[in-house]
Amino acid sequence: MSPDGFARERLGWWSPVLEHAAEYAIDAAVWDSCESGDPRPEGKTAYGVKFTPDGAEVCLCGAVIPPEGPARISLIERAPTGRGTQWLADWLRERYSRACCVVIDGRNGVDVLVEKIADTWRMRGSVIRPTARDVVAAVSTLTNALDERAVTWYSMQPALRESAVTSIKRPIGGGWGFGGENSGPIEAASLALWGARTSKRDPNRRMRIG
Repeated sequence: MSPDGFARERLGWWSPVLEHAAEYAIDAAVWDSCESGDPRPEGKTAYGVKFTPDGAEVCLCGAVIPPEGPARISLIERAPTGRGTQWLADWLRERYSRACCVVIDGRNGVDVLVEKIADTWRMRGSVIRPTARDVVAAVSTLTNALDERAVTWYSMQPALRESAVTSIKRPIGGGWGFGGENSGPIEAASLALWGARTSKRDPNRRMRIG
């Protein structure tokens, strides 16, 4: 024990040294610089669904990549898992023809949701269950886009901002993912953006003849 430690012990109190402080995943100033009040653009669309590790809630986000200009991420819904997944399955079924893919991550609830939408989301690669490496790639896709001001988020979504600026780095698969008590929305947003960036399917693209 160090001399200071002995001194503290003799005085009848002990203050443990904090060795590792949590590291925030996204700089708040960078996040705020990507805020936008513009309407959502039209373009290649994907959805991200995150079931939180504690099984308490599910978060749904969307991402749009327009032909020109920055991508847009949005928080669409977050709900307690006690509400079930039928509402989410119905919502996704209605939008199959508008999106290139849906990326679904988590534990409890994933299998049930995938099964419920399988009859509609039939195209190969339209439903993605990411690996740990994919999750790391999704985080990198979003954080790089933020640094480069290549993505915006709608200014009227304080819940998404709160999730983004309070999430911490969580070691995963040789890299890091979003962690913390309120990381669900930003995790879903990163999955949506990654899906839109990487999917080869685009329902909005018209086939050229001749």
